[in-house]
Amino acid sequence: MGILITGDNKCTERMNIMNDVLLINRIDVQKEYDKKKKVFFIVDYKSEDYSEYNIVRILCGLEDISSEDIVFRYNGFQIQTEIRNIPAILRALMDEKVPVYSVFEMYTPVV
Repeated sequence: MGILITGDNKCTERMNIMNDVLLINRIDVQKEYDKKKKVFFIVDYKSEDYSEYNIVRILCGLEDISSEDIVFRYNGFQIQTEIRNIPAILRALMDEKVPVYSVFEMYTPVV
């Protein structure tokens, strides 16, 4: 059982087409519920309403998350957190009307 959260059907269709080349790990929620992972959230944080400062303020209001866990990259942010925290993070961002487009764990090859 895996989880790949996307914002719209077109995005999901593109993900299915790119499935062979997209380097995203599937998260097994039942096995990895309490495991800490680097989870990437694609969000719109370029406008003043959703600035990096505001995203950090929103996320630091949650239990078990500190500003040291958050790294802004590309068009979103990466956060080291337990898998069980993903719904709370999404809820907090959506409550503040921050557009969230996708949530995933980047692929890291095992050597």
